[in-house]
Amino acid sequence: MVKSSYCENLDVLLLGPILPNPAELILQDYMGEVLKEIKMAYYMVVLDSTLVWLVSETRDFFQYADASIYVFPVAWSKKAG
Repeated sequence: MVKSSYCENLDVLLLGPILPNPAELILQDYMGEVLKEIKMAYYMVVLDSTLVWLVSETRDFFQYADASIYVFPVAWSKKAG
């Protein structure tokens, strides 16, 4: 479900909790169709690719994005704490 954010002209599509196998969801045919529709409706599409890039089969997923970003929890950083 697409939600409006507190920033003007920025909407967010949340996929929910992290799945045990994110590639299963991303590799489904309907995900490509959903992203094609989103790409046609929005000026720019940016994907949070933190976990997706870890699975080589999902790299084609990024053909639907204008950019991708990595968002890491602070605890993952060697400088955390």
